[in-house]
Amino acid sequence: MTFEKRIDLAQLSEDSNIFGIAYSPDGSCLALAISNLLGTQPPRKDGIVIWNLESGKVQAQFEIGGSVALARLKLTWSPDGRFITFGAHHRREPLKFWDPLTGTVARTLDLAGYDGTFNRDGKKFAMLVRTAGFVDVQVYNTVTWKHTFCDTYPVTPDIVGWTRADKIFVAGRVRRYSRGNTPTPPDQSEADWSIKLDDTTIKNQISSCG
Repeated sequence: MTFEKRIDLAQLSEDSNIFGIAYSPDGSCLALAISNLLGTQPPRKDGIVIWNLESGKVQAQFEIGGSVALARLKLTWSPDGRFITFGAHHRREPLKFWDPLTGTVARTLDLAGYDGTFNRDGKKFAMLVRTAGFVDVQVYNTVTWKHTFCDTYPVTPDIVGWTRADKIFVAGRVRRYSRGNTPTPPDQSEADWSIKLDDTTIKNQISSCG
């Protein structure tokens, strides 16, 4: 194996670490989530650097801000490349969409979420939202920016994604209790809702909604 290109980032300090990397949809840019970015004043900040592969220069840079677990951060580009976003577990600040050309905030959502993902045409954005001890799926229309709730009960989603038919799917653990603290009915026990994979019982459930 030989490397075709090397990128030297002046923003990296000796104790910097790269926790996330994602190509833009057209392959022209590379987004990197980096801890301890060099700045003009201490303390050093965690942030996102957008590297333009064609010009070989930094296209944009912005600080993440707040308390974010970089190790669990997920960088997500919109299919048309107009936005880049990220979300982290236990993050309380509303999710933001950034303009990768300028590094400015293009849109701030009214909910804090993580593990977000766009559908194929980029007109919908699904993400996980943690509220009152439960994890829900919220779906935003990226044209109107209105959001709707996707009921995944009895599954507590750990992963959310889109099928080729533009349906939402989630995978996660089965809830034994509903929001009203009511146990699941006997015919919907954890064992009944488990699935089999290679003859091994997995106590998880996969479900979908439109």
